[in-house]
This record gives sequence, C-alpha cells and structure tokens, in this order.
Amino acid sequence: MTLPVSWILFASIALLLLSVYLFVLERRWLARFRRGFLITLMLALSGIGVGASLLVGIWGYDSAERVLSGQTVQTLGNIGRIIEGEIGVALDQAVVQMEGLAGTVAGNLAADSGPKSLPSFEELEHINARFLQLDLIDSKGNTRLSIGRQRKTEPVNRVASAFGFEGQRFTSDPY
Repeated sequence: MTLPVSWILFASIALLLLSVYLFVLERRWLARFRRGFLITLMLALSGIGVGASLLVGIWGYDSAERVLSGQTVQTLGNIGRIIEGEIGVALDQAVVQMEGLAGTVAGNLAADSGPKSLPSFEELEHINARFLQLDLIDSKGNTRLSIGRQRKTEPVNRVASAFGFEGQRFTSDPY
C-alpha cells in the first residue's frame, strides 16, 4: 500500500516542526523569558492538539474518499448490469420481431410473386423503427433482398451470416 501525498506532506511538516521545537529547547531560547517554561508547555500542548486534529482530519478524508470511490464503482456496476439486462430484453424483442418478419417475407419470396409483393422499408419500419437495413439471405448465402433507409445499402456482414446459418444470434457493432 502506498501512502497518499497528504500523509507524506503531513509527516514532513510535523517532522520539520518537531525538529524546530527540539532545536529551540536545546538552545534554551525560551529560558530567557520570565515565563519560558509556560511558553514551552503551551507550544508543546498546542502542537500536540493541532497535530492530532490534522492527523484525524487527514485520516477521515482518506477513509471517506476510499468509501465513496468503492460505492461509486459498485453503483456504476449495478447500473451497467441494469442496462445490460435492458439491452438483452430489447434484443430478444427484436429477434422475435425479426422471426415474424422473416416468416412473412420468406413466404412471399417462396411464392415467387415478384418484387412488388415484398414490403417496402417504410412498411417494415412499423415493426421496429430502430432497423436501419434489412437483408434477406438464402441458405446458400446469396442476398435475395436488401433494403434500407438510404438508397445504397451496406454490404452484408459475412460473420453475421455465418452466425445466422448456425442458428445463433449476432449483434453487429453500431455504426
């Protein structure tokens, strides 16, 4: 465990003041005053009082800082778990919506009724407004349908296709 700067600074100042006090006592500079012993005693007691107060204050500050830092880390961890759970629920809902959409679109494509029978992206947005692009890929990996908000759609993510063929979920990075 390393000492914080405040403890090192406090120890340095206390050692310096103690050295000056012992030097003054050794030289008997306070003996020339009428009440020199009283002055010596008052300096010693006030030094002990101030030193003890500073020691307790610095210790309390460091302890409070450690406790608050620990609580902040714990609270942020709790918030992270809550957000992760909410994202999981949202992804589950999106998968259910996509499964329903896939069944509808696959039925239209299997009937080969032509591209006019396929829904437009605006119609698909009613299912989930968060979708930016939808790609329909057959079992051979060929793109059958690719529609998006923009006229030009991005290429299909091959890693996502591989996950889909294996029946696993895949979520791409946001871009």
